[in-house]
Amino acid sequence: MKEFFPANAWKGISISTRMMKHVPSGIISATCNWQKHFTVFEVTLRNALCRVEEIHQEMITVMGWMNRDVPEWLQQTDRFGTVCYQIRETMQWG
Repeated sequence: MKEFFPANAWKGISISTRMMKHVPSGIISATCNWQKHFTVFEVTLRNALCRVEEIHQEMITVMGWMNRDVPEWLQQTDRFGTVCYQIRETMQWG
């Protein structure tokens, strides 16, 4: 599971005990757990998107072996790259 976590995944996630000393510990724990699970989910989604992009390119290659005109035709109609770009922009993955 280590490969799913970037080196700086937990950077910036610190809670000042002086600031939070009056907040019940259950709320702090639930908030930290939610943030941890969301980070794991986001990293998993990013890795999955990269893999889906690889599969998409492999499919175009195979279809090109069957019919040389298909890759050129797909360049005119395939929106997959645009959708992936929009996902990266929306999620601010860069």
